[in-house]
Amino acid sequence: MNTSNKKTFCSLLWTHQFIDPTGRVKPCCRFLEKERPKSHNINSKTLKEIFSSDWMINLRKKSLEGFEIEGCQRCYQEEKASKKSLRERYNNNSNFSKIDNYDTEDPDLKWLELSISNECNLACRMCDSRYSRLWFNEEKRLFGKTFSKERNANISLKSLSAYHKSLTHLKFTGGEPLIIDEQWKLLQELVSSDNSQSIFLNYSSNCTIFPSSKQLDIWNKFKFIELALSFDSCLKNEWEYIRWPSKQERMIKVMNQFFELNRQKNIHIIMRATVSILNVWTLPETLNYWLERDTSDLPQLNPTHLTYPDFLSITVLPKKIKQKINDKYRDYIPTFNGKAKNSLEYILNYMNHADHSSKLPDLERYITLTDKSRKQCFMDSYPYFEGIFDN
Repeated sequence: MNTSNKKTFCSLLWTHQFIDPTGRVKPCCRFLEKERPKSHNINSKTLKEIFSSDWMINLRKKSLEGFEIEGCQRCYQEEKASKKSLRERYNNNSNFSKIDNYDTEDPDLKWLELSISNECNLACRMCDSRYSRLWFNEEKRLFGKTFSKERNANISLKSLSAYHKSLTHLKFTGGEPLIIDEQWKLLQELVSSDNSQSIFLNYSSNCTIFPSSKQLDIWNKFKFIELALSFDSCLKNEWEYIRWPSKQERMIKVMNQFFELNRQKNIHIIMRATVSILNVWTLPETLNYWLERDTSDLPQLNPTHLTYPDFLSITVLPKKIKQKINDKYRDYIPTFNGKAKNSLEYILNYMNHADHSSKLPDLERYITLTDKSRKQCFMDSYPYFEGIFDN
């Protein structure tokens, strides 16, 4: 196994595929859609055909030979901003690579990342109808088109049965995976296949749903469970603006239930803040909120920058507002240490690495239309961004 080109090597290319609710298949969820062959869809090809395709073979070759892969920009951006990227985390001695033993001479699909359905109870600001059906009618009304062709998007799980015995890692994203019945049915099938004790489960959840006792019993039959729970802001108005139509009180209650579970079960919890224009200003306060309540057995907050939709990226902020954020963060950074300090530095680096303020008109249009539809007001929640759309 030759992995000498560490700047581009990614073990995921030999072990992993991502499938979304519309059937699109990509090397991972972060991979740029425009770089994906349109024919790579399980509605028209088998998963085996896609994983073994000439296109995937070429990506693996480029990775080994040291060439950057166009679709992998998200990881390269994180690395340039001094954050350990998903690629680096999965290459190194994490739980994932220990489970997913890979051989560059013999690709073996052991890990699936599944967005089984767009069933969701929220219509978050950074989402669309492919991942939440609550967006479908709103997109059609506001923008005259929808990202998902149908309101209810679901993939068939029949094509996955061939991998029940070989899987070592399953990651579930949304919709909201904890309310998707097919996800629980798949887990039952894996239990019946006698392979569940070898499988690592990973979830991205919006922190509004806690599993039933029956569902927790199913989890107990798997090797390990990791949950990444959304925690975008300590401020109620920001939280509820971003993750509409959630209520912060309900989400904190569910979050605390998971913390109790974390103390009792073989479960690891990550609290994740998706940093966009909508919460970047108050990230220091959110980190402070978390550190004040954190104890040794509670997870730390792990911020990551948003890249989609691109007009919500913090790189879109105008120069005058970026300067205010720079000044604020630099006052806070000396008061933090460890991961909190590193997180602020990484977010600053990412924000400053590019100027995409040409997308501000797209942001303004989006906010104007969705505010009217949702009876919200951007400036009520974000008074510190006064003048963001000047000029």
